[in-house]
Amino acid sequence: MFKQVSLLCTSVLALHSSTLFGDNPGDASEPDTGSIFTQSMPFDLMQDSEKPEAEAKSAIVLEQPVVKKIKNEAPIRPFTGKVKSNKVRLRLGPDVDSQIVKELEKGTLLSVVGESDDFWVVEAPRETKAYVFRSFVLDGQVEGNRVNVRLQPNTEAPVLAHLNSGDRVEGTISTVSNKWLEVTPPPSVHFYVAKNYVENFGGPEKKEIYENKLRLAKQDMVAAEQFAESEMSKNFAGIDFDKITHKFQTIVQEYAEFSGIAEKAQETLSKVQEQYLDKRISYLESKTYEEDVIAAKSGSDVKVNPTDKMKGWEPVEEALYLSWVSVNDCRDMGEYYDDQKLAAQKISGILESYQAPVKCKPGDYFLKQDGLPVGYLYSTKVNLEDFIGKRITCIGTPRPNNNFAFPAFFVLEVQD
Repeated sequence: MFKQVSLLCTSVLALHSSTLFGDNPGDASEPDTGSIFTQSMPFDLMQDSEKPEAEAKSAIVLEQPVVKKIKNEAPIRPFTGKVKSNKVRLRLGPDVDSQIVKELEKGTLLSVVGESDDFWVVEAPRETKAYVFRSFVLDGQVEGNRVNVRLQPNTEAPVLAHLNSGDRVEGTISTVSNKWLEVTPPPSVHFYVAKNYVENFGGPEKKEIYENKLRLAKQDMVAAEQFAESEMSKNFAGIDFDKITHKFQTIVQEYAEFSGIAEKAQETLSKVQEQYLDKRISYLESKTYEEDVIAAKSGSDVKVNPTDKMKGWEPVEEALYLSWVSVNDCRDMGEYYDDQKLAAQKISGILESYQAPVKCKPGDYFLKQDGLPVGYLYSTKVNLEDFIGKRITCIGTPRPNNNFAFPAFFVLEVQD
């Protein structure tokens, strides 16, 4: 019996010696993940109501290790990295088998603080959230040692870091599970991005400067949208359209590097210009209608000065020009009418004055052929009053007819 016990002890000692002094000791810098058990207790598991009570009370329990396996990680001079492509993967570890945290869009800035083989070591992006089991946080202070900080609010999620008793944490209750507290990851949490998808954008301060400017761009965009909405809710005469335009153009010019915001500002301005044009036309038509009604009620035979008739359409033409110039930069009104000639056509007939006091009329004159109207006319270039009762040929470009029975034209010139 003694010999058997002695032989057993000798075998155990031999096995222990082979572990300590074997030919392949392994990489000493890499943490041992082969051991199943650990003496540290994962506190977020211990009070999980879904786990068996016996496991919750056990002093030695199965713990999921922190997932990162860092090989040859080295510090570098920190810099701001810029992602060069879309859907670049941010990982938990420096290898392609590591879990993906998120996919980064082109232009995303990262704080690069180290390198590990073919990967950059980066700080957790500002919007990244981590989770701590609420049972171990009391009045913003951790109660317990090696409390797990996880990537998602569940006990199967990877562990990013550990907190110890007395550590301060600030967070909000998770909307996914109220058992968990959503917190900002500790400063020790780092992620990894493949080097060939990141370029050097400048010093470490560049990221903060860029993000501050982006925040201002978003604030200015919201302010411009709110101001435009407020102004466009007013009557036409009270709208400060120049100030609306200035706000959006400032965003386009000052925040050109944020292409999404600059494009949105330009698109919003174009929509507001269309709304302003509609309001302006309605205002002028309403004003003309009111003047016609007053003249009709008074029975006055006083004729409107032809020059006033022409000037009455100037705001309409100016609004149409502004709409055109928004997509034809740096071109004047002369060029606008040169462009209008390309769509012009000849219309012939006897010119008559259109004096009916109706709202939204598409012109002050109309042409007749064989006793029937063929189109409504107005002009700021030709005094059509001089041609009333005469057969003429007009060079006109189409205009909105406001759903009247015949087409409408702006007269560019008249041929006797």
